[in-house]
Amino acid sequence: MLKLISGCMTEVERVIGRKNLNTIQIRCFESDAFFSIQKYADSVKTLSNIPQLTKAELPEEHPVSLKLLTTLAKSLGCQGLRKQELEIYNQVLPIHLSVLGPEHPETEEILHNKASTLMIDGRLNDAWDWAEKVYAVFEVIGNKEASILSIKNIMAVILGRAGQLEEAIAIHISVYETRRRLLGEEHPLTLLALRCILLTKDKLDQKRASTRSRPRLSI
Repeated sequence: MLKLISGCMTEVERVIGRKNLNTIQIRCFESDAFFSIQKYADSVKTLSNIPQLTKAELPEEHPVSLKLLTTLAKSLGCQGLRKQELEIYNQVLPIHLSVLGPEHPETEEILHNKASTLMIDGRLNDAWDWAEKVYAVFEVIGNKEASILSIKNIMAVILGRAGQLEEAIAIHISVYETRRRLLGEEHPLTLLALRCILLTKDKLDQKRASTRSRPRLSI
């Protein structure tokens, strides 16, 4: 697929022009293809080859513009450039919410990604505050069980990274039980939730063992 897209780009640009929205959309597909095989630098390079357009030529609320920026943010984040990633999320999220709505899959993705990026960047308080807001949004929308479980999983990981392992395990168990009921025991997401429980319990056991093994001081 990637070879097919890359191979036809020169001809596409020659025939319909580099600034044509269809050309830009194909570039976005090409960037997505690089992202899917974890070639993040190539994904960013592909997007950088897109010529600069004015807002009249490509309004910021246009789906192509939103897709371009979202893909760029994810690729930058996967290269460790989380500050730039968050800047783009903060730029496009208000547009997503107003144009597409919080229930749109691409808006959901950004809501989740921002929480994850804040957490990975070590900004645990900010990540928790944002995750709570996202959780509240999904509860209001309704019929978003999968999204709620996903953000709950992020919240559990945040708690784990903050050292609140017992609270993290409780949320992981809640996610696991719900996914087992809805998806079945063998579903990859159910198994992932189970793995999170086991890993967090192992960390808690290590923490308790470390506390018990500390020598007592005779003062």
